[in-house]
Amino acid sequence: MKKMLRSSRIVTPQGIFSGGMIVSHGKIESLIDEFDEQGMSNFIGEAVDFGDHFVLPGVIDGHVHVNQPGRTDWEGMETASRAAAASGITMLVDMPLNSSPVTISKETLDKKIDSVTGQCWVDVGFHGGVVGLENGAANSKSTPEAVHALIEAGVLGIKVFQCDSGLAEFPAVTRTELEWLMPILAEYKLPLWSHAELIPADWKSPDRIDDYSEWPEARSKDFERRAIDQLIELCDRYHCPVHIVHLANAEALNAIRRAKRQGLPLTVETCPHYLYFAAESIPPHDPRFKCCPPIRDLQNRHRLWEALEMQEIDTIGSDHSPCPPAMKYLDEGNFSKAWGGIASLQLLLPIMWDTAQRYQLPISRLVECMSSSPAKLLGVDHERGSITPGKRADFVVFDPDATWTVRGEDLQHRHKVTPYEGIEIQGQVVQTYLRGEKIFDRGSFLGRPSGAIIRRSIR
Repeated sequence: MKKMLRSSRIVTPQGIFSGGMIVSHGKIESLIDEFDEQGMSNFIGEAVDFGDHFVLPGVIDGHVHVNQPGRTDWEGMETASRAAAASGITMLVDMPLNSSPVTISKETLDKKIDSVTGQCWVDVGFHGGVVGLENGAANSKSTPEAVHALIEAGVLGIKVFQCDSGLAEFPAVTRTELEWLMPILAEYKLPLWSHAELIPADWKSPDRIDDYSEWPEARSKDFERRAIDQLIELCDRYHCPVHIVHLANAEALNAIRRAKRQGLPLTVETCPHYLYFAAESIPPHDPRFKCCPPIRDLQNRHRLWEALEMQEIDTIGSDHSPCPPAMKYLDEGNFSKAWGGIASLQLLLPIMWDTAQRYQLPISRLVECMSSSPAKLLGVDHERGSITPGKRADFVVFDPDATWTVRGEDLQHRHKVTPYEGIEIQGQVVQTYLRGEKIFDRGSFLGRPSGAIIRRSIR
């Protein structure tokens, strides 16, 4: 049966539309203007009026660490995808780590897909990975043949670390790996997703950091700048699409701006924690806030928001990177030992809306960064990423005025530790729809997991 979802604020690529969205067979069939009395009266089917709630295209989060198989005690697809649905996310893309085995071959990709099948509340795609030499081994575990096989199997991107990932199974690449990898990706027009920190060989992480103010100093801004400079140089040489993930250092925007003006296929992501927090306000002994690169000062945050407004930053991803609470060393307050990652999948849309209002960023720009631009980057914009007739009926109903307080115990993430604990947020997900079917409604999940595995077509 057809459905009509009515709202005075349906956010489309052409602007905010007041009227009805007709959904049929899992797709958006048409939009009917509120003043089209004949169109409204002739509709036959289920009709729901959301008043002045936003109706937004489903959020697409291209940067999620689900950790399955092998480390499902850290997270897992069932809990991660429930958290995604509760945040209005209708598609997430899983990173090749921190699962075990890591996803660096078709065989390990197949194992990952087998392990999550039937557990996905939202649609799920996967990135493949490339790693460098491990402990000085004679041969890299990643090969051109393995990369070709991953691409043929439908991965949505290839992820690398230019620094220590924190996992022995996923060692950093060097320039050597990048120079054989990037021509392959250029051939397929598939983006390289890079953790951009390039750390000098003689750098040693301090044995103990107890005060957050010491962490950004230890993890220098220069690490990020050097890595981004290398990526820009190689992007120019090979014309390989490059996506810089979780940009934290706003000073790197000057080089990024020049590269984009030259027409290089370079895109940039930042994350909610860099846009919400500032180093000056982080408690001194609280490793919940540890991430890499570090959260920097307030002025840096202001510059990141300016870059979002100026379209110099393309996407916003959660970089949901959970771990068991013990790995955060909360009792010790030791930033050196604590796992570097923030769990925020369920908070992505509400946190971004709440903060965007302070910076007067319009909802249309937020939708670009969280839906349409990720869809284009991931190669799925032909069927999702905007409320457009003919595209899939993946959307979220969002109350922009509701206020609520974050309580870790209420989140769907497997573990409840969050730096957002106790924060009051304005903006709340009311309902989430996948292919026109309601999967989340005011805190409740409907039916069974119905998410599909998404593969990128290379034909």
